[in-house]
Amino acid sequence: NESELMDCIIKLCNEFDKVEPLSITNTMEDDYFNDLDNNDDPYLIFQSLNAKGDKLQQSDLCKNYIFMKIREKNQKYLDVNDVNKEQLDIYNNYWKPLEEIFNSPSNISNSKVMNMDMFLQNYLRITTTDKIQGTKIYLNLTKEFDNFDYEASINKIKEIHKYGQLFHMIEDPERSALCREDPKLKLLLKRLKDFDTSSIRPLIVKLYILFYENKTDSFYNCLSVIESYIARQKIINMSNTTLNRFILIYLPKLKGNEESPDEFLKSIFLKTESETDKWPDDEQVIDAFKKLT
Repeated sequence: NESELMDCIIKLCNEFDKVEPLSITNTMEDDYFNDLDNNDDPYLIFQSLNAKGDKLQQSDLCKNYIFMKIREKNQKYLDVNDVNKEQLDIYNNYWKPLEEIFNSPSNISNSKVMNMDMFLQNYLRITTTDKIQGTKIYLNLTKEFDNFDYEASINKIKEIHKYGQLFHMIEDPERSALCREDPKLKLLLKRLKDFDTSSIRPLIVKLYILFYENKTDSFYNCLSVIESYIARQKIINMSNTTLNRFILIYLPKLKGNEESPDEFLKSIFLKTESETDKWPDDEQVIDAFKKLT
């Protein structure tokens, strides 16, 4: 099973230290790992290197590189067995839960549902304020770990885990632990989920990070503003094909020091001059309803 496989994989041979992470894309049968012993000094190659030799996902490459790096940084202080145990604990506590959420068979097969690559892409959109292409996830995420010491690397993995929980909260309010603790949050996110919220996921996550703990009611109001904005666009049949670009432009403008975050957010929607991104006014909505009768 998966746990037994992880125990085997963590015992890879020393020669892998000479191999670049991107080159490790060969077929690896499960039996290959069974004979490795505790004296080996490996870095992690995980179960996602499957027996078919399929091309790895960007998230697989990130995982391999990140955990290789934290092992290299940590082995200066611990012997190899302690390093392997701590490395596995970090994986099990912070990375593996995200894979279980985002790389389930249903997520992988449905392009409209967030998988692990899509999550990391959205995470980078928030933390770097850049539009990260799907093929550039590995390069953009791993370059940060090159400059981190061990403690900073672990904190970064914990941050990724935290953001993963928030994206899961948006993607699946029914099963999110965060929503179970807050029925109002669950209700608002379920209503938003009735619309196509893929473009605004990064916006909702950033609003949560900035305002949920200190200005909870303002955060709720922000969700209502977003709901009203999307609903109005749907009513007048407005295409929001440029919403991704619009969100990317205005994400950096949210600093966390806004006195009234919901009014600030609404003002952003109202100020845009783009015909496809603007806030439909009351008159447009009323006219649209009249056409339906």
